[in-house]
Amino acid sequence: MKKLLLPSIISGAILFVWQFLSYGAINLHEQGQRLTDKQDAIIEFLNGQDLEEATYIVHPSAPNSKGPQDMANMEYYQGKPWAMVSYHKADNSNMPMNMIRGLLVNFVVGFLALYLMGSMGAMSLAQGCYKGMTIGGIAFLVESYTNHIWYQSYGIWAHLLDGLVPWAIIGCLYARFWQNKRSAGTL
Repeated sequence: MKKLLLPSIISGAILFVWQFLSYGAINLHEQGQRLTDKQDAIIEFLNGQDLEEATYIVHPSAPNSKGPQDMANMEYYQGKPWAMVSYHKADNSNMPMNMIRGLLVNFVVGFLALYLMGSMGAMSLAQGCYKGMTIGGIAFLVESYTNHIWYQSYGIWAHLLDGLVPWAIIGCLYARFWQNKRSAGTL
């Protein structure tokens, strides 16, 4: 376990830096976090609706509908505009604390992934890369892509890159430097 501490910190840092690049510096997620010049009017309207904090799926209602689960309503939706709105009454984000929490989560995830890779036996550099990408690919498919199937989320290709690129790097580093050299044979 002690042998995984430094590699976990490095893995967490790789994930953190990739997230900064992906969401900020190169902004791969631009499609999923756009701003509009109509934001003041939209916020003013939403504030006037006395909504609870939640994410709302907004569809037009079919005439005589008994609710969103009504099959006639579901057929009525087809081909019509819709929206998903996450409403918060106040912005309570705390950038330093969110960054610390994100970094800590990345360390834990890095540790778990390295622990898992350690149980896979000796691997070559290419195998480490593929196994890292497999871990990232599983995360992408279970969360981002499944959400995309149901809600057509924007920026799915950016999420795919988020699942593959940093995890390929971590897998390569594991295979090259961090695996138990005695069981790994020649690197």
